[in-house]
Amino acid sequence: MLRYFTICLGFDLKTFHTFANMYFRFITLSFLALIITSVQSFSQKIKIKNTLKISYYNLNNLYDTIANNNHDDTSYTPLGKYGWNTDKYFSKLNNSAKVISSLHDSLGADLIGIAGVENEQVVKDLIATSNLSKMRYQYVFSKGEKRDGLSMAILYKPKKVKVLWDSIFTLTGTKKPWEKPVMSGFHVKVKAKNELFDIVLIDFPNPFETVNDDYLPLRINALNALSVYLKKQNLFDGERTVVLGTFSMVPQESLFSLQLQTSHPDSTTFRYQKLVPLALFCDTAKGTFFKDRVPYQFDQALICKGLYRNPKGWQFLKGSYKIYSPDWMLHPERIHTGHPYDNFFNNKWIGGYSNHFPISFILVYAKKRKEVN
Repeated sequence: MLRYFTICLGFDLKTFHTFANMYFRFITLSFLALIITSVQSFSQKIKIKNTLKISYYNLNNLYDTIANNNHDDTSYTPLGKYGWNTDKYFSKLNNSAKVISSLHDSLGADLIGIAGVENEQVVKDLIATSNLSKMRYQYVFSKGEKRDGLSMAILYKPKKVKVLWDSIFTLTGTKKPWEKPVMSGFHVKVKAKNELFDIVLIDFPNPFETVNDDYLPLRINALNALSVYLKKQNLFDGERTVVLGTFSMVPQESLFSLQLQTSHPDSTTFRYQKLVPLALFCDTAKGTFFKDRVPYQFDQALICKGLYRNPKGWQFLKGSYKIYSPDWMLHPERIHTGHPYDNFFNNKWIGGYSNHFPISFILVYAKKRKEVN
């Protein structure tokens, strides 16, 4: 019968066996590829489920268009210096959302601290954009704004993170009791996989944008106040402390390391220190902020030693700390120097995103004692 069938098709028996073997191999390889893809997909789901992706991004002057009587935002109004109208506002919103949604390979952070937002409505408008609405972010907003009217917030995915409470603390006060503090910090207690985290958010003023000589004492006072607060709340010795923000100073500065008790894990003094600046794992040639073609790692993430060398539970994934600066976020006229694509250039509107790059890192949940590489 087989011989008759092959003769009808014009094949000899040998050719038919060759064709059958090739077909069998094709089916077998296709089936194996399907199994491998399914296993990889399942492993990826497990990997995502057991990670906590954290980021920080200074949006830099995300004002609405309405004049505020409590702070001077006249430059960011339709008749102000920058002609800040509805089109520019929504362009800034959508561009900021594009950056946030593209973090962590376009999966988005599970928790991201943001700075440079004027009010709570701005945050609501941000997460309602098309890029972020599909990620179903919720937020907690800090009402401790600075003199420039800008404040901070934390966006989070409720499936991964649960917010328990938040509070504001003063970093630098004022001699005039009717004025708002120069700077405030934001402390949020969250839970992930039934383990508690203390997330502290700060935003120090930029030294290159400070118009008087008060920045150095202001910075010293703010660092000291932050150190006192961390110590008072037992966050230096906490098991899961994360400090995010624009420190407007680099981690190598002695003032920074002394006040916040930081050092590189490979340093001989690490045993005496409390916090790990993740920027120390990054190339010093890279920066989150640029001035005159010089990069500065002003935006930072600090984690406690418990997250860096945790016997079990949440641990820092080594090699995961990144300054996010894809080509499309580079200034079109300064792309060779790596400058961020800001909204204005020489006071002229050019679109763009922010004068800061975001940072990100990953924590991995380990049930057994192991070193996560």
